[in-house]
Amino acid sequence: MEKITIKNGYGEKLAGNLYYHYNSDTLFIISHGFMGSKNSRFMSNLSENLYNGLGVSVFAFDFSGNGESEGVFGNAGILKEKDDLCSVINFFRNFKNIILVGHSMGAAVSLLSANCYKNIKGLVLHSGLVFPLLSFKSSILKLNPIVVISKRRDDFLKDLNNYEKSVKNFFVKRLVDNTNHAIRRILKKTTLNKSFFEEATKVDLINKVKSVHKPLLIIHGSRDEIIPKNHAEYLFRHANNPKKMVILNSIHEPILIKDIKEASDEVIKWYKKTF
Repeated sequence: MEKITIKNGYGEKLAGNLYYHYNSDTLFIISHGFMGSKNSRFMSNLSENLYNGLGVSVFAFDFSGNGESEGVFGNAGILKEKDDLCSVINFFRNFKNIILVGHSMGAAVSLLSANCYKNIKGLVLHSGLVFPLLSFKSSILKLNPIVVISKRRDDFLKDLNNYEKSVKNFFVKRLVDNTNHAIRRILKKTTLNKSFFEEATKVDLINKVKSVHKPLLIIHGSRDEIIPKNHAEYLFRHANNPKKMVILNSIHEPILIKDIKEASDEVIKWYKKTF
């Protein structure tokens, strides 16, 4: 595995892990979900399973503002992440065949990017969503309870500053200062800006899936409490053939090795049968 960086359209460096297979002209590009990472248990094991199981090259990367990539987390809306993915696809444009694999928000981004280049031959959507704005608003606190919206952050920081000024005792003040410093570092990495939600209103994934005429595999967990499986069923209903949907007995992002292997095996079987 080789660590490489790719610049997006904003000049930010996107960090990625490349599993390069010398005897293959096919590349799988894997996109993580909201607040995810290429190095998560699911992403890293999925990458290795596809690399070893298919003998193809695999590239998993962090969207801007996430993981080891440059950029501001709060600015990483769905359309900006689409630009990130298209920059990655452009970087690897010499591969004859590219398969996009996306998880959760990364699945939506992969779907939006499916027609970026002619050498994108197929699409795998794992735990994908249909209505971004509704999904973000309803599931964002389930995903990570410390995520805050920029206006709430500003109000919260104002309260912190006022409390700091009111503390007189030296030792208590020092404790408060240290605690508030840690809170500010967390907020910097978990604050969503208004643009995040504005971009979600501009996305129509149903019309998008109708415009994609490439082999499609949809995978979803029956125990997914973040994005219910009816999202997968709705996407599948509107997708063009050839298409396949698999519902697994798993959660939103599989963490057990057996569940990750099951999802990987479904991708491997689909690819071997389709291509």
